[in-house]
Amino acid sequence: MGLFDKKYCDICKNKIGLLGNRKLEDGNLCKECANKLSPWCDDRRHSTVQQIAAQLDYREKNKEVLKAFRCTKTLGKNAHKIYIDEEKGQFVVARNMNDGQNHDVIPFSQLTSCNMDREQHRKTIYKKNEKGENEVAGYEFEYDYFVMLYLSNPYFDDIRVQLNNFRLSDDNWAGRREMEEAGNQIVNYLNRFIRGNQMGMDQNIHRFSQMNANQNTNTGMYVGMGMGAAATRQAAPQNTPETWTCSCGSVNKGKFCMECGSKKPEMVSFRCDKCGWQPPNPNNVPRFCPECGDRFDQNDMF
Repeated sequence: MGLFDKKYCDICKNKIGLLGNRKLEDGNLCKECANKLSPWCDDRRHSTVQQIAAQLDYREKNKEVLKAFRCTKTLGKNAHKIYIDEEKGQFVVARNMNDGQNHDVIPFSQLTSCNMDREQHRKTIYKKNEKGENEVAGYEFEYDYFVMLYLSNPYFDDIRVQLNNFRLSDDNWAGRREMEEAGNQIVNYLNRFIRGNQMGMDQNIHRFSQMNANQNTNTGMYVGMGMGAAATRQAAPQNTPETWTCSCGSVNKGKFCMECGSKKPEMVSFRCDKCGWQPPNPNNVPRFCPECGDRFDQNDMF
């Protein structure tokens, strides 16, 4: 086929106009269909026609899920915000929830990890020397702040949540501290759900191991998988008030992670605003107060 041969979209079958083709791994996509994909999908070029068709089907169903979404909590102040439906266990990342866009509604069960990310931008400053030539006089630095969300989603595996609207200069200490505090608050809040997801996985492993153990008892056979899973659970590191868990999964005691070098997030303490109960371990905050049943949220932070 020639460069200027007519091309048709493999999804809607319409003719693709000049400069309107969006290449797929095994076909073509028009820009109208491409605009319906998730904004967090960045691997369109390596997706097949079948995968794109499945994502567009998901995006259509997402419209109905979005209509039923009821925001009960919002995290973030400036650029992107995280809108949360605490009753359904879902969240949306958007600049404006009410802008009419088909924002992806993501279950918390798909959240695997999260961490703060800072991007540094360097600008070279020049000055004229005695010969009238430019020479390097120094550098200026500006920063962008993000929270990275990592997901087990079939159509996108990460979301970069931008915290600041504009770059913050090196001497803007107040603005940079505000972004760091906002990011750490988001990470600390979301880590509660991530720990819950991990606990659910451990419970599934435990049930699977128990099934194997029961079968071994009945048959007299030894099944290594069940014993291996049980041993893994026993060896899993547990947080104490002196330790903290990094977003990479490593348990640490110092100010920085021993595995990835990330800085220890600021500790957020909780106290039930209804009955005054306080978790004995700030690293293991339950979702509900065991004394009165009230849900722990931003109102319980201090």
